[in-house]
Amino acid sequence: GRWRGGAPRRGPAALGWDVSSLDQTRAPLRKANLASLAHDEILRRITVGELREGEKIVLHDLARSLGVSPIPIREALSRLSAERTVTYEPNRGFRVAPALGPDEVADLFEARLVLELGALEVGMAQVTDAMVAELSLINDRIRRRSYGPRFEDFADFILDNARFHAILVGLPGNPLVQEAYDRLGYHQRIPRTMHGRGIVDAARIVEEHDAIVAALRARDRDGARAALRAHIVDAYDRLPMREAGRAFRPLQAQA
Repeated sequence: GRWRGGAPRRGPAALGWDVSSLDQTRAPLRKANLASLAHDEILRRITVGELREGEKIVLHDLARSLGVSPIPIREALSRLSAERTVTYEPNRGFRVAPALGPDEVADLFEARLVLELGALEVGMAQVTDAMVAELSLINDRIRRRSYGPRFEDFADFILDNARFHAILVGLPGNPLVQEAYDRLGYHQRIPRTMHGRGIVDAARIVEEHDAIVAALRARDRDGARAALRAHIVDAYDRLPMREAGRAFRPLQAQA
């Protein structure tokens, strides 16, 4: 689903998601679906500051405000903990994790380089025409949209961009690589640095994605690797907070 906003409601609609297209004559939503909806809504609240850094998350209060049972909320919080957007301590419960600092952002982008370039290197032989077409379709969707400064305005970009990069990481079909990438929580954590600013470099991102797609279409391993590396390094270099952090080693290497 996609976040729509609006007045408080009960059940799945209370999560702020569009459920009008669901066939209400079918069986109730599965618990896993509720957990996924709850995950996305809690992430939204963290990203926009409704849940503040260090704030204790009271599971039953949150379940009551969303109109669901505590079970999907607990599952959602466990997933958010794995993605590093909340923390958990025994006997103390869940709290909103600190926002990314400049050094952590550098760590995150370096980890992306290692994992995404490695996945591309190992999985290049698995590239198919259908996969290239899907990447192109995703990027065309990003190209056509405009994005405002609030998280609600650029949530579609986050989803599309995450899908684009997930395809690249999934090339080797290696569950350990996928797990390591998922645990970075990049696409869940970085939006907190964008709220109020938006996707100011969307046109550049589309151009960089185009270069990756063109190299993959040509089955040009070196070209795809160079385009992906440039995309990640340049994305870091465009962040306002980079100057306050430690030296970014990939930038030093190409200086």
